[in-house]
Amino acid sequence: MLFPDVSGIIFVIDGTDEKRLPIVKDLIMDLNKQIKDQMPIQFLINKFDVEGVLDIKTIRQYLELDKLTGNMLWSIK
Repeated sequence: MLFPDVSGIIFVIDGTDEKRLPIVKDLIMDLNKQIKDQMPIQFLINKFDVEGVLDIKTIRQYLELDKLTGNMLWSIK
């Protein structure tokens, strides 16, 4: 892993930028491959106050978070 002393990750996702979700998904999948030990990861959806923001369920499904390995102890808000 790039940062061996990291004990957790906060990953902020722009909930209004559907065009970049493929990039976000690729980053998450690459990160998933790098994590060898259990690591807590909090995905935070940004801009819930903006019209047109994607809901958590849609983002979770698009990013396929349920397919992440057991090493990523994640939650999304």
